[in-house]
Amino acid sequence: MKTVSKTMVCLLLDAGQRKAGSYEKDGKTLEYGAADTLTVLPFGDQKGEIQRLNSHPSVALGSLYKRTDDLHWGAVLKLSLSTNGKILSLEVLGDVMEPYFEVEV
Repeated sequence: MKTVSKTMVCLLLDAGQRKAGSYEKDGKTLEYGAADTLTVLPFGDQKGEIQRLNSHPSVALGSLYKRTDDLHWGAVLKLSLSTNGKILSLEVLGDVMEPYFEVEV
């Protein structure tokens, strides 16, 4: 069973995918899996700190990235996060910046 620690309402700044890999820390090799990544600006963060969040391993790879594919920069999202801060689900609250990205032909 997934335990949700919190929800986050935020602005979408970027979306991408991380490949699996590894790195060295304190003489140990640490490995990490592939994941969708979202770069967001949380509402209510008084410092205005940008966060880069990864999908939870239980979330199908590519599903979050695909849900953001047609969104514009600044879309408002509601994220459900696991207790360790991984994204469990994503709800699009509005693509409020869409009118500003219209391109004249």
